[in-house]
Amino acid sequence: MKHLRQYIRQILLEDVQGFTKEAQLSQTLGRLGKQSSGNSLPKSDRKKLKDIFRKHADHQWLADNVTTIHWMKDHSGIEDLLGRGKDELSTAMSKTGTPVEWHQYGSVGLWIEGHISLAAKDMDEMVTGTEKDYKPMPDDADPTWYEQNPTEEEYEHQKRSSGINKQPKAIRDFTSDLGYRGFPYVLDEETWEDPQRWPNEALVDNWKAKGIILANPSHVEWLQDSSTPYSRDMSGIAEKFGVPIYDVNFKVVWSPGE
Repeated sequence: MKHLRQYIRQILLEDVQGFTKEAQLSQTLGRLGKQSSGNSLPKSDRKKLKDIFRKHADHQWLADNVTTIHWMKDHSGIEDLLGRGKDELSTAMSKTGTPVEWHQYGSVGLWIEGHISLAAKDMDEMVTGTEKDYKPMPDDADPTWYEQNPTEEEYEHQKRSSGINKQPKAIRDFTSDLGYRGFPYVLDEETWEDPQRWPNEALVDNWKAKGIILANPSHVEWLQDSSTPYSRDMSGIAEKFGVPIYDVNFKVVWSPGE
């Protein structure tokens, strides 16, 4: 058994080494940029990083062991996500089967299940921006701030085809020695770190809703009092998605049809 564990650990370490070597070579050849944040990296570089992740991540382990939740400040924005399963969403990750932690994102979450296209231990390693970064430039805006935004035609084409894909604006310098502990991404069990109250981030594509999470105990109480406007609003939204509502321990506090 000891030898089996050592063998599995070596395989997992090879994922990190393979990712690092490919990213390092790409940066050395000028095919992948490096930047802590901002918009100056071309889209091709951002897509290249996601492609490296795709090749080296253990996607089955991620699907089986990571829960992804898109948090927001209040429930008003959840309904806007109806029918948008093709659009990539930024989510916080937790280990499946454990209570979720919520952060400054907000205390209302949409629990989704889909393809994880990029996952980092710290949200600052991604810097994927907000929804406005992926929409066409407003008519009265300064063009210098929207140089990489899509045109109206590009935006409509994305929505009709593969959906709106998010991209990281931060990419580590892999030509320097990060060390194993400095590796920023979550590829598998070996690279997973318990986020606790520190927000991590995963991009999830082609998703479907599994449930709505209420992390604030007061919101759970309001939901369970059917006479409150909050209860009517939340149950109505959950009905439209066809999913239950849970607390942070994944205990069902409301189900469709109740």
